[in-house]
Parts: sequence; structure tokens; C-alpha cells
Amino acid sequence: MENQKEIYTLKELAVYLNLSPRTLYQKTHKKTIPHYKVGGVIFFRLDNILKWIEEHRVPTIDQLN
Repeated sequence: MENQKEIYTLKELAVYLNLSPRTLYQKTHKKTIPHYKVGGVIFFRLDNILKWIEEHRVPTIDQLN
């Protein structure tokens, strides 16, 4: 398995998540996605993003029944 980066820039994470940079920036502006800001540059920790994705999991119909 290839080593994944731990820290992503906004543009890198947008590619990783297949989102537009604008959409991702809006999520940071609204504080709906975990991120860091250092000297005006936005960064993301992959472990935080994977946890955030898991928290937004939609249950299947079988799980709801």
C-alpha cells in the first residue's frame, strides 16, 4: 500500500475528495469541515477528514428497518 499524505492543502484535498476547491473553501468558511489555518493557508489532516466523512455516513434501508 502506498503511503498517503497526512496533511493536505485545500487544492490537494479537493482533488482527493473530487470536490471543487470553491465548495471545499465554503465548507471551511462555514466551519462545517475540520481544518487548520496557518498564515492564511488552509490545511487538512487526512485522519480528521476521514473521521468527518464517517460521521456523515447515510445508513442503508436495511439498517433503518
